[in-house]
Amino acid sequence: MARTRTRMILVVTLVLLTSTVVIAGAVAAVDASDDGGTEMTETTETESSIENETDDDGENGAEDEPAEFEVTNLETNSPITAGETVEVTIEVTNTGDESGETDVWFSLDEYRKDEASVALDAGESETVTLTYVSQRNDDGEWTLTAETPDDTTTETFEIRAPDRSQGGESSDVVASPSGGEVVTSSGVFEITDVDTNGPIKANETLSVTVEVANTGDVTTEKRVWFELDGATTNETTVEVRPGDSETVELTYDTEVDDHGLRNITALSPDDEAESTVEIEELVGAFEIVGIETNSPVEVGDTLTISVDVANVGDISDETEVWFQLDHHVMDQRTVEIAHNESETVELRFRNVDESLGEWNHSVATMDDNESFSVTTVEPETETETETAAATETPTETVTEAGTPEETASDGPGFGVAAAVAALLAAALLLGRRRI
Repeated sequence: MARTRTRMILVVTLVLLTSTVVIAGAVAAVDASDDGGTEMTETTETESSIENETDDDGENGAEDEPAEFEVTNLETNSPITAGETVEVTIEVTNTGDESGETDVWFSLDEYRKDEASVALDAGESETVTLTYVSQRNDDGEWTLTAETPDDTTTETFEIRAPDRSQGGESSDVVASPSGGEVVTSSGVFEITDVDTNGPIKANETLSVTVEVANTGDVTTEKRVWFELDGATTNETTVEVRPGDSETVELTYDTEVDDHGLRNITALSPDDEAESTVEIEELVGAFEIVGIETNSPVEVGDTLTISVDVANVGDISDETEVWFQLDHHVMDQRTVEIAHNESETVELRFRNVDESLGEWNHSVATMDDNESFSVTTVEPETETETETAAATETPTETVTEAGTPEETASDGPGFGVAAAVAALLAAALLLGRRRI
């Protein structure tokens, strides 16, 4: 017993000595860490001070100027004659220190006519050409202004009225497209026919065919243009020999909102002729492509009609879909269907008509109408339901011995097999206790 106590004392002593050594090492490590942290903090403060001095120097230095866009040159084709195209060439320079993007545009008086966007690096320049097709009532002197958000330059632009006396404009000798020289504006250009490819649909291309006859005595080259409701839309030049005719085709890409009966005017400096064109509105067109019902329907039940509707028109649009009975609308829905797509619309109606048999009904959209048949039957009475229930007798499973097979216990309890097993278990337990 004494030996055992001695051994235990030695073990405890060794454990205490080991713990003391470990604690001393940990304290030394913490002290070293504190010293290193102090040095690191001092170093970080020094570096931060240097960075702050550097930042201060940067703030005191010169900053870059943002992009700034100046109009450094402006050229135009003034003067022109009403109906010709105004051409404006603008040179834009980025005088800032940074790259950027800007809009540039030109106006006649206060009316902005054309614009473009340019992206320039610092010190870079770019030249853009802007245009406007003048109209026949635009004659006069205009203040043409070329602008960016940072700069503006103006000059006077002259648009002359067409001179239709003595063959039109003053005579000038110019090069003919076919070679040689011709005298412009000495012949007389009469518009002898105007035709279009109408009717067309909005968003399609309008084509205007103009026949021009030179009733003068000199081969002449002149402008021919057409207007849509008074607005100049397209122009060209054509050379015609004396006594001859030429046919020119001018086009215009219509827009969605251009629909309606539009006035066309074909013009030369000497003559004009008018016509009209029908531009049809873009709309959806809705066809009924399928009908399904829950027929036959008992009197008093709800008739359900599933209608498949397809948009075969030009654009996405809305339509009404309705079910009618004897020309009376019984149910109606509004549905929006994309172009070349289809949707299923469900309509309902409570069938209160006691007339039995097969009846014709119809569903419709704004563009289509389809008929279908529904069979109405008598509802099942309570007497018929009770009779059907009484005729049903329960069935029982018969075993091979000829007696019904029990499918469930007749009363509470575990059953014979469970009782026998319980008795055996109890006997076995008693036998073990005796042993």
